[in-house]
Amino acid sequence: MITVILHYLMKTSIIVSVIFPFVLLLRIPLGKLSKRYSYLLWTLIWIRLIPFTFSWKWSVFSLLDTGSVYEGDIPLIGELPVTEWAAVSGPISQRNDAAVILFCVWLIGMIAAGSYFLINDIRLKRKCLFSTRMSGNIYECENLEMPFAAGILSPRIYLPADIDPGTRSIVLLHEKTHIRRGDLLVKLITTIMLCLFWFHPLIWISYLLMIRDMESSCDEIVLDETGTERSKYAETLLQFSVSRSGIATFFGTGNMKERVRSIMNYRKPKTAVTIAVLLVITLASIFLLSDRIYSRKLTLVDNQLNEHSTIALRSTVDYHWPVKDPVVVCSFGEYEGHNGIDVQDRYHFDNNVYACAPGKVVRAGTDENIGHYLVIEHEDGLFSAYFNLDSISVKKGDTVSYDSVGTMKPNHVHLSFLTADNYYVRNIEDLLD
Repeated sequence: MITVILHYLMKTSIIVSVIFPFVLLLRIPLGKLSKRYSYLLWTLIWIRLIPFTFSWKWSVFSLLDTGSVYEGDIPLIGELPVTEWAAVSGPISQRNDAAVILFCVWLIGMIAAGSYFLINDIRLKRKCLFSTRMSGNIYECENLEMPFAAGILSPRIYLPADIDPGTRSIVLLHEKTHIRRGDLLVKLITTIMLCLFWFHPLIWISYLLMIRDMESSCDEIVLDETGTERSKYAETLLQFSVSRSGIATFFGTGNMKERVRSIMNYRKPKTAVTIAVLLVITLASIFLLSDRIYSRKLTLVDNQLNEHSTIALRSTVDYHWPVKDPVVVCSFGEYEGHNGIDVQDRYHFDNNVYACAPGKVVRAGTDENIGHYLVIEHEDGLFSAYFNLDSISVKKGDTVSYDSVGTMKPNHVHLSFLTADNYYVRNIEDLLD
């Protein structure tokens, strides 16, 4: 489980680092039209933190894949020495120790970040403990510097007790807009994600800029619905200008200079502009939220002749992952001698190991270093090998499809691919569907 979490954090951090510049560049022109557009744009960052995606030919990650492709012949299959396969087991105990240390550092940071937000919210709730209910979900509180809305299931609006009637109507509409749009839930979810990725500076920048755009977009809605004079609204903002951190939505938070400038320059977008912007955001969503796909043809991508004898391939064979809900916990070459990938079932619901593709079992046995193992010969001239098995359900000479061939031990199954002349295939994840 520790390695699964660390892998998710590392892979997702890299993905966010790639798509963040695109979101930031799009924010500039869209934000000038309306902060509602730039606020919507930030959802791309937060959706990308969820470990579920889809593949598309024109994904940003496909365009960034600059590896050269050379059409060549794939060598014929030869005999595989068991000693070569056994060499990939690697120093698992050392790797696990490092993973535990990293996990503990991440956990401490997450708890610290979560405590920071939680303590701020607890202080705020204590301040409003003796607030007076005025009507519905509206409360007034003594010694409150700034109006705010809080709560997910039963949201409330808290106002300073000495607020004047003219200002009160503007503030109420602003906070009711937050509640109507679901901004309180958005802020809760993004705050949780921020705590999970506390170590990533681009997540912090995304969070802070999203909060700015959230508040400014709410300002625009109030101006559209009430026709309030911009100068009067700006004065109201400056009246409650206070720096705050927490899960609640505060009326006077954000960059006041930017909010006031945005209010004074705001013009309601025309319908045609809105339609065009939504189309741009939709295309950007597909472009940035999708993963790359790989062509299924017999292709020699790269032949790296070194002491490890590795090779990169693409195949006509439809290779599948050996587990149902795969997550790679150790990549090819992550440490010296690791000539394969370690794979877990993401949710640990199924410990079956499945053949990656139809073929013939050419090896089946037990080794003191790699436990139970299997080697399967496939029609395209590759062998797939499965180590660290708890049990095997096939024997040498059996023909298999995408069947279960055994079960894995609790931590992972190790998967390697090898060619006839003992080249390890290093782009294993590219081969797998």
